[in-house]
Amino acid sequence: MQRIWKGIGLPAYNATASDKTAVCHDRFVLSHDNASKTPDWVVEVLTKAKLTNKLPRPTFEFSPDPCIPPNGEPDPGDYAGTADKLEIGHMAPSEDFNNSGINMSDTFVFSNAVPQGGATFNQAIWRSLELQVRKAAIARNKIYVITGPVRGDGVNHVINIAMADNACGGALELDAFNTKIVCKAVNQHTATTCATGVVAPVELYKIAYDPQKNRGFCLPDGEPQ
Repeated sequence: MQRIWKGIGLPAYNATASDKTAVCHDRFVLSHDNASKTPDWVVEVLTKAKLTNKLPRPTFEFSPDPCIPPNGEPDPGDYAGTADKLEIGHMAPSEDFNNSGINMSDTFVFSNAVPQGGATFNQAIWRSLELQVRKAAIARNKIYVITGPVRGDGVNHVINIAMADNACGGALELDAFNTKIVCKAVNQHTATTCATGVVAPVELYKIAYDPQKNRGFCLPDGEPQ
């Protein structure tokens, strides 16, 4: 699947990174962190030609990704009935591939998802951002999109992003929280803490890159930087 990412390359890990699994799907590629049971990043290419809006969002349930080792796979019950009402949320959304039922169904794997707030985030702000990304792809004919979680360290309650590291301008302070893990045992009230489970991110990110202009741009207005 080099054709998906060869125009921008792939994110690089530092020397201390471990227990990662690279996964190639037909329309997106990702690197999975088996310790947190979530992806570090998901790369996709969106084109105007393929965003036909031909098909509605399917109603599939998420399922294990056969490319992920057993220690990296969540239990489906990890997401069911969480106390914080967290839902399983796509990184590469199925609607990005709405010209193909096969490609849409391909996105419903745990390796392409993280815990997200439901009605207040996944179905609201995040859904709106995904729509803006598709509009940008239609307007620009082709863009690359990298999506993934920002994880806290369980210690610092603020994550600082310097102005120099933010292509859209300005320093950022992201609110963090103590590490949250969602798991079946707590959801079913058979345990008070999770020995294993899925790590919930403190934030999520999307990077949109225009290969024609060789630069990224900020959403929702789509102005290049």
